[in-house]
Amino acid sequence: MDWNKVKAQLEGMEETVATLPALTEEELTGRTAVFTVDMNNGFATEGALASPRTAARIPDTAAFLARCQAAGTDIYAITDTHPADCLEFASYPPHCVEGTAECEVVPALSPFICRTFPKNSTNALFAPDILPCCRGYDRVIITGCCTDICIQQFAVGLKAWANQENLPLDVVVPVDLCDTFDGPGHDAELMNLMAFQLMAAAGVRLVRWS
Repeated sequence: MDWNKVKAQLEGMEETVATLPALTEEELTGRTAVFTVDMNNGFATEGALASPRTAARIPDTAAFLARCQAAGTDIYAITDTHPADCLEFASYPPHCVEGTAECEVVPALSPFICRTFPKNSTNALFAPDILPCCRGYDRVIITGCCTDICIQQFAVGLKAWANQENLPLDVVVPVDLCDTFDGPGHDAELMNLMAFQLMAAAGVRLVRWS
């Protein structure tokens, strides 16, 4: 492997992300919806998968959702909500078991949410009623965690579904309103960059909010 080439590509990705255009106030109006993904207690404040990086996104996300609410944007939450015998627990530690506080949207964001969609997999696309809901919009803005897992799967899957249905759906991810976790073999900064690259290649529009 040519590591100099890899380094140059990463530096190019960093530059691209740093110079993305801003999401405009006008893009919050009209047939626009915001989905905040897994900004719940089990990923931010308590439990086996809680990450300080996710918790750190709460203030900016709350300010963004307040602006969206003022603009009349519909705001939805998607939260992990697993049965105790969830098959996903073979890959991840038990988390967000239904009936526990881990499934609940963090208190700073919950006042803005008009509806919550529970999901039992990393991909929100398979949550009940998600696709009928998205069909009613021209633009879907996705925020939350984790960039390289739940955000990427939902954003890329939603764009692919829209293409299949021949719907001109604008799928948007503000890069400064999502993050992933740090861990062994999982460098958050690298995973963020790789996820942004893959989303952009799939037709997801990357922007900055602030």
